[in-house]
Amino acid sequence: MKPFHQLSGYLTVCLFAILMFTFSCETEPEPGSNSNNGSGNNGGNTFTGDELSKFLVLDGAGKITGDLTEASDMLLKMNVEDTIYIIKSSPYGARVVVRHDGRHDITGFYIGVDNSSFYYDVPVVDAVAQDSTDVIYINVAVPEDADVDYPLTIPIKVQPHGPSGEPLDEFDREVTIEDPEADNKCPLTIPFTTGSTNLDRGWLWLFTYGYDNTGKLFYEEAPGTKKISNYKTGGCCNDDGTSSTVANDPYCFEKYSNGTPNPRWRSIDVEHYFEWKYDILWFYDNGTFIQDNLSFQTNYRPSESDFCNNEAAYDFQKSFFHKSGKHDFTPGAEYLKVTYDVTDPPVYGKIIRGGELLYSCHVMQLTFDVEGQRWVMGFTMSDHFDISDDGTLVMKDWD
Repeated sequence: MKPFHQLSGYLTVCLFAILMFTFSCETEPEPGSNSNNGSGNNGGNTFTGDELSKFLVLDGAGKITGDLTEASDMLLKMNVEDTIYIIKSSPYGARVVVRHDGRHDITGFYIGVDNSSFYYDVPVVDAVAQDSTDVIYINVAVPEDADVDYPLTIPIKVQPHGPSGEPLDEFDREVTIEDPEADNKCPLTIPFTTGSTNLDRGWLWLFTYGYDNTGKLFYEEAPGTKKISNYKTGGCCNDDGTSSTVANDPYCFEKYSNGTPNPRWRSIDVEHYFEWKYDILWFYDNGTFIQDNLSFQTNYRPSESDFCNNEAAYDFQKSFFHKSGKHDFTPGAEYLKVTYDVTDPPVYGKIIRGGELLYSCHVMQLTFDVEGQRWVMGFTMSDHFDISDDGTLVMKDWD
């Protein structure tokens, strides 16, 4: 088992293991009431559906007059349970992901606002699509002269659709815009208590963006995004149809004395991947923090590969990383400094850097510069984790 919460001198050791990802959430929960900056509603906002629709920022979207049609229920899943939180005036918005297990060809998303006379058709972002997931970005731009009482909530319907335009599923969600300058916004921290296993207000990593010195996006990473490495290697296919490697047959790739290649040598295509499954932080009001992340990856196994049929074999590796450290957060801070505790071995896994801080009750963004490049990390406040009856840490599945 791996330690989950452990702070020397303060916290009684609590042992948890990463057991599995559960897949038991309901497909379509009803959006619930939301609390943001001390308010659970839209205050005095009286915008029409069309006005709210015009506030949405959806890259490459086409506008369609009329109402959304009824959608099928293909049991697709979205990475947002009920509310999509966005920080007012932030250029980054929300990264919304729909998973379909590779069974559907999603080419776009219809997005409509309740009581609006039109809706949008938003193309998927091919550059970040995976075999079983597709991505869109949602942001909100409210005119500066608009009389807005924050938090502002926009109820929307999201319908993934295929090449024919037929909607494949429907998600009822709310987009809530929070004001980072609100007087009564929530802190980043939760109370520290010896022996605490409090999983509330954990900050779940959403994305990392990297920009070069011209402001061009050159790097994007998010939970569940597989980083794939392709390369060619090889081994030998023997006369009897069995495979062997250079390790147990050192002559299998050597050329004959006349310079001709060994006829037993076969090339093989290897496709290795690595992904972060999750990364989550808990900041405590005593100036300490805990960070846990989980990674998945494949490892090429030449000794088990079939060179005769170009079939590479892999081991699957799951790695859990637990880290702790100190932070200097104070309410209203615009910069966050973090330092990791000295460990032996050193800090492994995904880490964060201190940087410019923008936060509200449900969203946090850290921005920092490294050698002329600007990096942004986005997080959302999450209760996406549960403690099971046997004391293990379990991550809820998408809805």
